Amino acid sequence: MLAAWRRDLKQEAPWVYKDIGPVVSSLDRGGVAVPVVELRPLLTVNG
Repeated sequence: MLAAWRRDLKQEAPWVYKDIGPVVSSLDRGGVAVPVVELRPLLTVNG
């Protein structure tokens, strides 16, 4: 069971996600939204 958990954990690749920074900056400059806090994921659960 632990081996399957480790295998599944390795399948998550953080570099495949789009960088949200430029999107947030555009919304802030356009007056649409104001960033308040930055959140970072600790882990992702699939299944």
